[in-house]
Amino acid sequence: MDKILFAGFCALLVIAPIPLGSNRDWSQGLMEAWIGVLFTVWLVQKGLRPRTAAPATTPPAPSVFRKNRSVLALIWLLPVYIGWQLMPLPSGVLDAL
Repeated sequence: MDKILFAGFCALLVIAPIPLGSNRDWSQGLMEAWIGVLFTVWLVQKGLRPRTAAPATTPPAPSVFRKNRSVLALIWLLPVYIGWQLMPLPSGVLDAL
């Protein structure tokens, strides 16, 4: 799985400067989605890695997830919040505004 992540980061480095000469809205969204996919793959990889004898300074992956639940929740709630903002308001609410 490390090779897949490395190839994904290399592809991101090659593709990232291309949109500078074109319309940037779609390309920024594509790069953000690509970064999100890479982060999710990395997170799954850390969660699925078998527990081995790790140095004392590195906590095992499940404890890392437990300690950072609030950060992970915010990361996963951001698309929900954006989707909620994209929903059209009912006409009654628009009339009140």
